[in-house]
Amino acid sequence: MSVKWDDPTWIGGAISGTDLTVGLSGGANKSWTFSQVGTYVLSLLDSDLTAIASNSTNGIYARTGSGTVAARTITGTANEITVTNGDGVSGNPTLSIPTAVTLTGKTLTGGIYSSVSRLESTGRLASGNTIYAVADATISTNSVGLEMAWLGATSRIQSYSRAASTFQPLQLSASAITLNIAGTDIIAAASTGATVTGTLAVTSWIKSGSFTVGTVPSASSAGAGAQIYVSNESGGAVTAFSDGTNWRRSTDRTIIS
Repeated sequence: MSVKWDDPTWIGGAISGTDLTVGLSGGANKSWTFSQVGTYVLSLLDSDLTAIASNSTNGIYARTGSGTVAARTITGTANEITVTNGDGVSGNPTLSIPTAVTLTGKTLTGGIYSSVSRLESTGRLASGNTIYAVADATISTNSVGLEMAWLGATSRIQSYSRAASTFQPLQLSASAITLNIAGTDIIAAASTGATVTGTLAVTSWIKSGSFTVGTVPSASSAGAGAQIYVSNESGGAVTAFSDGTNWRRSTDRTIIS
């Protein structure tokens, strides 16, 4: 490479002039015009550098092709990822999880979840109540809310009240709840009652609903085979069954009166 000043004049040890020609081997000469006297550092023209120099948009630059760049900004997704300083102008870009996270359509796999608040009836997470998962069947009384425990292939779910310092009944709230075991609906519960499919084996007593003769429900609505307890039947308190039309005493099949 050769550098030549046209008609240079030395002034105070510096080179002055207005035209500079740089001869490149195997190519045409490149010329620059200078308006000031001084020292200049020259570099070969590059299309990518030219593209960056001509782009006036703030942001993080990305090469999109030969001689083309674009200013990019890191963006997040509402209720999933929050981005601060996405264009890098005011500081390093920072990504974080927002306070309220929406996971609709997402699948969480693996991991450990701790200090997760219990769900209120409104679906909100209540402060001070936690879901725990422990490795044995002994559920700790130090927790608050819902605990899940495993013993071999058996799992257990119980709820504990810190205010009452005791375990509480576990309530499942829905318009209908089904207990499905190995693909078969064993218990189906709704506002009208529960239906059990299969054999019902108990280790204690089964208590039927108690009615008087005047308050017994419709035998046809109850269906054949339904049983009740009639506290003031004329022959004395007795269990009765529905034949689909009437309630009959279990002792002698007489219609209750």
